[in-house]
Amino acid sequence: MQTAQQKLQSLLQSLFRADAADLDFGIYRIINHRRKEFETFINVELPQRVNDTLDENTGAESARQKVEELADKVRHTLGDNVLNADGNPINENFRQTPLVQEYLAAKAEHGSPKPRAQRQEAIFNHLYTFFSRYYETGDFIPRRRYAQTERYAIPYNGEEIYLHWANREQYYVKSGDKFSAYQFTAQGISINFDLREIDVEKDNVKGTKRFFIPIVDEVACNNSEIRIPFEFRPLTDAEKERYGNRTQQDKINDAAEEDIIARVSSDFNALAALEHRIGDITTLKKHLRAYTRGNTADFFIHKDLGGFLTRELDFYLKNEVVQLNSLLEILHSSEGGGEGQIEAIETARTVHTLASDIIAFLAHLEEFQKRLWLKKKFVLSTHYCITLDRVPEEFYPEIAANTPQRNAWKRLFSIEEINGNLIGADYAEPLTVEFLKQHPNLVLDTGHFPTDFKDRLLSHFDNLDAETDGLLIHGENFQALNLLTAKYRESLKAIYIDPPYNT
Repeated sequence: MQTAQQKLQSLLQSLFRADAADLDFGIYRIINHRRKEFETFINVELPQRVNDTLDENTGAESARQKVEELADKVRHTLGDNVLNADGNPINENFRQTPLVQEYLAAKAEHGSPKPRAQRQEAIFNHLYTFFSRYYETGDFIPRRRYAQTERYAIPYNGEEIYLHWANREQYYVKSGDKFSAYQFTAQGISINFDLREIDVEKDNVKGTKRFFIPIVDEVACNNSEIRIPFEFRPLTDAEKERYGNRTQQDKINDAAEEDIIARVSSDFNALAALEHRIGDITTLKKHLRAYTRGNTADFFIHKDLGGFLTRELDFYLKNEVVQLNSLLEILHSSEGGGEGQIEAIETARTVHTLASDIIAFLAHLEEFQKRLWLKKKFVLSTHYCITLDRVPEEFYPEIAANTPQRNAWKRLFSIEEINGNLIGADYAEPLTVEFLKQHPNLVLDTGHFPTDFKDRLLSHFDNLDAETDGLLIHGENFQALNLLTAKYRESLKAIYIDPPYNT
């Protein structure tokens, strides 16, 4: 069973993306650049700073040590059974002795000392609880919990009408299905995930959920390479029965790990490569997760993660570490606080110090990722669709000779079915200039022509913007809208986005 420190360190490995050391793009380059710094903080500095912070309060530590020494003196002088498990005298006769009176007075003022390991465990537990409640499947979800309950609080500033949703302060980044190849090396052996079959819905129709399913029977290995084939498809009835109705990809990965390792168990080198452990998981499981999540991952980027977590940390400390009634008790006590209250304040201070450092790390990573997301993107290509009646006839010979454009017209308009008559030109390959003149409504797409042709054609339009009566952008929604904002701000009377599916 993991200790609180180990649970926290494992969580921080996920928060700092320590399981992505083999990825070398985007945010991961920055993470890899600072990876040693993160790992040193998690494994060395964090435990040491908990010890150092506990040692800083030497006055309280010394006072509590005095209580423990007096308790030992009572047991040594009057007997081991004088004090019960709570540190109180077992009867009134012992309570009245001077030594016990001195012990009880010190205990009332400074509290019963807890073992140092127990106080450390409490600090690690609070840090783990705080960060884990906002972290979910790779994202920080800004949901504030009420103290000691599972209910959520909505941040409200007195607005008359307030629309709120869980990810209100985040950018939503949707990544499509990339289905890229995946290869990694372990113990000198190259392991390849080979995607054999892809079954996806057409036209973005939302249908049966698809999963990455390994074809275990076709796993092949030799001394230098392991090939693991996959299919991306819905589950079969037998697989639904095996994995359950509410299947998650991680559950399939867990089963796949066992099946694949069993498949290669007779090959010592392959088995050693796949079972090599990275942290608390095998190499195979780590890369199964990375592959399946990386191909179909949607995620969020917080607009101000540092500010959000700092506010939530204050909320957490005031509600779940040092509660209001404890503070009032300390303020109204002439002895400066009763049993456990000063210790709670010390714990809160330590948690605040360490959590603030972790928040600074996380905010740095999130801010860089936000900058990458907000950075203006390049327009990769621009093409125009123009009807032939607006194209000067000097371009017709080039258009007639262009095979990709002719094939597009055949696919879209079935021009090969046009029969000539006494006054019309017959369809022929290559097309004739006369055929183009007789069909002025055919739409020319400059994407089928070289850049020089497009530039010469567009130079014939005096005001291209004024003559463009439609605009289609193929790209990510957020970036596309940002591109359009400057030109169309406050000029559109209505906008209709995200039409319903399957209608």
